[in-house]
Amino acid sequence: MLQLRWFKLGIIWNDEASVHHKLMTAKNDFPYPFFIEVLLVAGWFLWNERSAVEFYWNTPGLSSWKVAFKKE
Repeated sequence: MLQLRWFKLGIIWNDEASVHHKLMTAKNDFPYPFFIEVLLVAGWFLWNERSAVEFYWNTPGLSSWKVAFKKE
């Protein structure tokens, strides 16, 4: 489920690589010049979604995540 969110943004993670290599590969493969901005905003909303599950028992969903991401 988490991989699908990144994929929707055009970010593909190599699960076999180190963190540094994952970031460099994803940045090089990202089709736009604002990779860091997308990475930070997406990560923030993934964190918020996880917190909502833990504290408010919300059910995570791709559609609610996309709406929050697009709003930002």
